[in-house]
Amino acid sequence: MIYSKVTRAMWGDRRFAQLSRLKPSGQALFLYLLTGPHTTPIPGVIPSMGIGVLADRLKWSRRSVHHAFRELERQEMAVADFNAGVLWLPNAIEHNSPRSPNAIRAMKHVVVPQCPLVITALLAIRDHLAAKPNAGPWLEAFADAFAVSFPDVVRDLVPVPELDLPPAVGRFRVTRIDRKAAQRIRETVAACPHDPPCESFTVCLEEIATKLAQDRHTVRARAGAH
Repeated sequence: MIYSKVTRAMWGDRRFAQLSRLKPSGQALFLYLLTGPHTTPIPGVIPSMGIGVLADRLKWSRRSVHHAFRELERQEMAVADFNAGVLWLPNAIEHNSPRSPNAIRAMKHVVVPQCPLVITALLAIRDHLAAKPNAGPWLEAFADAFAVSFPDVVRDLVPVPELDLPPAVGRFRVTRIDRKAAQRIRETVAACPHDPPCESFTVCLEEIATKLAQDRHTVRARAGAH
């Protein structure tokens, strides 16, 4: 087992508070950002956070916080928009993936600023979900969570209206996110998974992407029937 659970309540524990404090460093700051009480259901996205807040909570000088955060930035372990008051840990989604579609839906209750950094973070989370073998329910939940507050990040997850066309064309459409997920899936197998094999790598990718889009449409259709 390579993971260990760390309770966020540790940072408020009376005995823990009486221990000698963390010295200012990049490692200490990263551990705090990753496990602190400020974490939200959106992996890696930390709202209402800035240099001053971190300095107050860690009992460091603002200068020390700034230097430690620059270390994280240089290693691409953290990104900040201090004007909007939000931090993002790009790899958090890889190590703390939501356990169910309902966990995705819970993200809509987190108040985050509508800034470019949050949009970038949400797109990264969307790509992570799209790479799952059965991406349909996950992307459906993602669309439910952010369709109102961040319509741009879910726009191409919503199927086009049904048209008077053959089912393979009119009932769903293949999106950019489907093709990106197909690329990741195809890279995990040594050869074309179809029978008979596709005539080219590009055709294989499109077949996989079409199947992902069709699965998503089926999930939506079933949900609408209930």
